[in-house]
Amino acid sequence: MYEMATGRQPFAPSLVSAQELFEIKERKLEYPRHMSQEMLDLLPKLLEMNKSKHLGVNGNIRKHSFYARINWSELENRKIKAPFQPKIPPADKLPVIHPGFCAETSKRANVEGFSDVDSNWKWQE
Repeated sequence: MYEMATGRQPFAPSLVSAQELFEIKERKLEYPRHMSQEMLDLLPKLLEMNKSKHLGVNGNIRKHSFYARINWSELENRKIKAPFQPKIPPADKLPVIHPGFCAETSKRANVEGFSDVDSNWKWQE
């Protein structure tokens, strides 16, 4: 969501060292001035490192002012038309993904405290 709102990633994409990971925990993110007050309030709550303070664990995300205009009941019952309808090309026109790509990316080290996924979870083993 931060990337959609700002056009850049909240943290460096090539995190390799423990020092870089520590700096992420301590660094304050910069937010553009043009952001709405609702978004400025929402993003830090979503990016909170302390999981007990993370919005969704601490408070219902649906009740945040950013989502005030959403009728959740209508959304759940699929009565609201999506504001964006992506054009999906036919399967034979999709780009080819190298078979090893998924296996390579799944070998990344799990870092305790930097994911909402259990660090003991092993994908495709």
